[in-house]
Amino acid sequence: MTNPYLVLVTSGTAARIAGSAQRWGRTAVAVDTDNELFGVIGSADGDASPVLDHPAGEAHPITRAQRPVPGLWAVVPPGSHETHADARRIGRQLRPTAFDAFFADVPVQARSAGTFVVATRQPGAAQEWAAWIAGDFGLRPLDIDILPPPSFDPLPDLGAGWPVEDLDRPVVVVGVGSIGSAVAHALARYGVREMVLVDPDRLRRHNLVRHQNTRAAIGQYKVDAMREAIGEQWPATRVTALRASVIAGADLMRPLFARSPLVICAADGVAARRTVSHLAWRAGSTAVFACVLRDGALGEVLRVRPWPGTPCLLCTRAALVKEGSFDPEPDLDAAYGTGEVHRPMTAIGSDLTMVAGLTAKLAVATLLENAGHYEHVIRPDWAMIGLRLDRGAPEPFDLFPGQLHWLPAADARPDCPTCGSQR
Repeated sequence: MTNPYLVLVTSGTAARIAGSAQRWGRTAVAVDTDNELFGVIGSADGDASPVLDHPAGEAHPITRAQRPVPGLWAVVPPGSHETHADARRIGRQLRPTAFDAFFADVPVQARSAGTFVVATRQPGAAQEWAAWIAGDFGLRPLDIDILPPPSFDPLPDLGAGWPVEDLDRPVVVVGVGSIGSAVAHALARYGVREMVLVDPDRLRRHNLVRHQNTRAAIGQYKVDAMREAIGEQWPATRVTALRASVIAGADLMRPLFARSPLVICAADGVAARRTVSHLAWRAGSTAVFACVLRDGALGEVLRVRPWPGTPCLLCTRAALVKEGSFDPEPDLDAAYGTGEVHRPMTAIGSDLTMVAGLTAKLAVATLLENAGHYEHVIRPDWAMIGLRLDRGAPEPFDLFPGQLHWLPAADARPDCPTCGSQR
């Protein structure tokens, strides 16, 4: 017989129990019926009154739970949690006689108060913590977890197979709108430990349909709202928010780019993108550009490495025009809600998140390649993603939705003022 309730022990309570010299004690248990949770939110040694340990400042359901009810904690002998795992797996309960075996150190009067929740600890066991609901019927096993504090860093749980330590490099994200906000979240999830967000704009109501932030952030500067959002989920990630234009603040960008091995540009507008391309190249930093083209029919991700003979953004665009294809840059000045020329944005938010995901993947692959992790190398630099079929697009940009096409690299122009050999 199983019980759907999960027992959550707050980190402070778990630490007090683990550090206690006693073998048992009382607990305060909050009951959240909506989420089927028992929250162990306080403890004491022995028969004393529990000290409450609500996770201060954290919006968690157990902080809004009903008035705490009594419970117990106990240190149990070896083999107890193995029995718990077996009982949980096959869905059975233990008979009342199991009380004496499990809770020999708990006075009889303390374990005869009707139905109650017991959190048990078996030091040295593979499963250190277990939980039970106890009563005249015996013991029924419950699932248990420890609720970490708001400062908890989840990234180490990725394990030794993911080199988080080699992603502790400053990455600049220019433009934290629809694509840039999703890129920033993805970078944090990959384990990038330091980000500088650059954007002069505020979050407005019309941004919500595509942005990663919520209604609560309307009116805030986008960089500030993103810093708070990332800090809440990834508190160990260091985020600097710069309310700045990459164009007007070029003098600020030069030293910033120089200390950053990677710059991501998801900004609207031709001028901002060309400024990033030029400044990043001169700083010796790799730049990754992300945008949508042809009114949202295509997503584009382009990596520009500051290597001799490799093309910058302008050279890539010049190659398209020379081949008789199309020049996508003018469309980028027709951004919704910003700039001097306005046109409705037709790309869907989830499509933009797909573009952002590839952007973050290419960026992280670049950082890992630079650190010697060659199993993450992505060799091509230029990708188009079909978001909506545009039958008027020239080849090879007439992509079906979901189709990913990697394009060959263009040639650097010798007279290019950014990447040319004769500059």
